[in-house]
Amino acid sequence: MAARRHIAIIAGGLALAGGMVGVAAWGSTQGPPPDAVIDVVETGGHWVVEGASTSLTRDGDTRVVIQAGDDVLIRNHGATTHYIGPFVVQPGSEVRGTFGAAGVYWGKCERYAPATLKIVVRAPAV
Repeated sequence: MAARRHIAIIAGGLALAGGMVGVAAWGSTQGPPPDAVIDVVETGGHWVVEGASTSLTRDGDTRVVIQAGDDVLIRNHGATTHYIGPFVVQPGSEVRGTFGAAGVYWGKCERYAPATLKIVVRAPAV
């Protein structure tokens, strides 16, 4: 009887250890958090930005300032495809990448819609 109890305890411990290793391995494949996150919250130019400086332009657009090479995560919670600089983000999906060169990029909720997100990418500090 004692032997069965020890086996059960050992088996439980191995299952717990295996689960912990699985969580650690899963977490390690996720990579570091992005430098900035841009959330499309709905169609029509509603943006939530974290990790980057933001302001409104005189035209009422959201202005985001990041550095070239910053890791950016763009999540589309809206119902239409969004075009953010070189990235195309389908409804319900996300894209992670970088803006490799300094310049001004635009974000909009449909290919031919007016832009409502102005992304200013600055050259990295030396």
